[in-house]
Amino acid sequence: MMMRRLREKLQNFDELIVTLENAKPPPPPKKKDRQGLFDTGIQNCTQICGIYVTTDNPTLKSTGINHVEGGWPRDINRLDDEQTSRYRKKQEKDEQYVIQMKGLIKACEHAIYQNNAVNLYETYFEDMEQIDLKEEYSSKTLNMFRDKTPRMVKKVIWNPEDGTHFTSAHCGDQSYYHYLLGEENTLHIWDIEYPKAPVRTLDAHSQSQCFEYNPKEITSLVTGMITGQIALFDIRSSSKFPSVISHRENSHKDQVNAVTFYCSKSNMEFFSGASSGEIFWWDLRYLDKPIDVLLLCPEELQGVVKTEEKAFGVSVLEYESTIPNKYMVGTDHGVVYICNKRFKTPSDRIYSKVQCYKGAIAAAQRNPSFLKFFLSVGDWQAKIWCEELKDNPIFWTKEYNSELSYGCWNSVRCASFYLCRVDGVFDAWDVTHRSDRPVLSTKISDSALTYCSPHKEGKLVAVGTKNGNIHLLEVSENLATFTANDRPAMAVVLDRETRREKLLENKQRELKLKEKEMEREQIRLKLGLPDPEEVEMNLANDLARQAQVTFHLQIDQLKQHT
Repeated sequence: MMMRRLREKLQNFDELIVTLENAKPPPPPKKKDRQGLFDTGIQNCTQICGIYVTTDNPTLKSTGINHVEGGWPRDINRLDDEQTSRYRKKQEKDEQYVIQMKGLIKACEHAIYQNNAVNLYETYFEDMEQIDLKEEYSSKTLNMFRDKTPRMVKKVIWNPEDGTHFTSAHCGDQSYYHYLLGEENTLHIWDIEYPKAPVRTLDAHSQSQCFEYNPKEITSLVTGMITGQIALFDIRSSSKFPSVISHRENSHKDQVNAVTFYCSKSNMEFFSGASSGEIFWWDLRYLDKPIDVLLLCPEELQGVVKTEEKAFGVSVLEYESTIPNKYMVGTDHGVVYICNKRFKTPSDRIYSKVQCYKGAIAAAQRNPSFLKFFLSVGDWQAKIWCEELKDNPIFWTKEYNSELSYGCWNSVRCASFYLCRVDGVFDAWDVTHRSDRPVLSTKISDSALTYCSPHKEGKLVAVGTKNGNIHLLEVSENLATFTANDRPAMAVVLDRETRREKLLENKQRELKLKEKEMEREQIRLKLGLPDPEEVEMNLANDLARQAQVTFHLQIDQLKQHT
């Protein structure tokens, strides 16, 4: 510190005038011009120029040789026994043959001695744990799509034009008479890459219970509403309201639960089913009134006058375009009707009836590969039925502790189907893999699952819940990939189970006949009636004796005349 203070004190600066005392310029040879600054680029790598050259395509040819028995000269036919034996004897007489055979025999003896020294049947590595090769099934949630108001998801359908959008219909817990009070009556069109908000919203003026795209005209969307009316949306239009709505007086008397298109010349016809037990046939071009009506009244089939109060409410409509005349109807009373639309009278249209459950039918769908087999879901169980067997299913799942709300077949694998449960668990079954429990069981939500819709490629599944959320699942490859063994394996299972049920039905029919015969025998003994077999035998004996007496009388008469 003292030294720095001393230096500060000793510093004294004065201003002086600078004078040039001597200047010597450089010699001319060493004098250079002063240059300004400039920018330049340096490339330290070798420059390569890439060009396209069209070369001639070489012609390739695959050839093979069938080497069956040794190598023979060209002039000897190996199929001729005389030529081959003659050539073989000639080679055995050669001196080189003996020398080559001695060398080959030594190598063979060495290999034989090794085999004799090693125990080929010994089990090595016995202490190693055996690893079971299990086929793992899995799923993961990719996105979740939320509704602004927590309304139950009624239906989800993928857009038939592309696989990146799907449409959902929501329904609140409101009653039938308060369907316009404080509830949004909208359908949402979602993009799977943008789960925050729907890309488009459609307003049907009342809650939509179901909807369906026209498979031939995908810009047309038909919805069935809680008021019993039918609404038609044009997706190309910028308006969110329906273009046409059916008249209230000519529509269903209760809420519409199902709507689906069927094959027709105009590709504009569809039919709908309601809780009032009515099935209406419509034409998109004329929604003023239905073109045909069918009432699902069980008394009508027995010749009783039909009454709408006794009709079974329609919960499911199923139609397969490959069998254009048949369709299935699921009712609220657990009955599935198999109908034919070619006939006009109800007794002819409904030609088969299957009692599946005690409660309502939640889902019914034909197998896409085996059309005479269909899946039904209701109560606490899922079943697979055959149209030929009406009394018992050929396959059924275990009875769950929670109720089943929906089910459908896998869109890619014919042996797999999905189930939605009220406790929020999503199950996947594979009939060919195992039949005692599902191959995949995933807890998706704390709320009840209401609907599931698999993508046409099989990798994605949209699952709707009661609180209005839609979960987009991605399943594993073994559930989303079709293999060549799937269809034959499923055919074997269905054929085996069908034959087993037919044998059981025949056996049960025989037991019922025996029981009826025993009941008749007991009634006969109580009444003291004779045995019908003995009566028939006595009658036959009497007729035989009478014929014998008549024959002898005729012989005696002939003898007297002669």
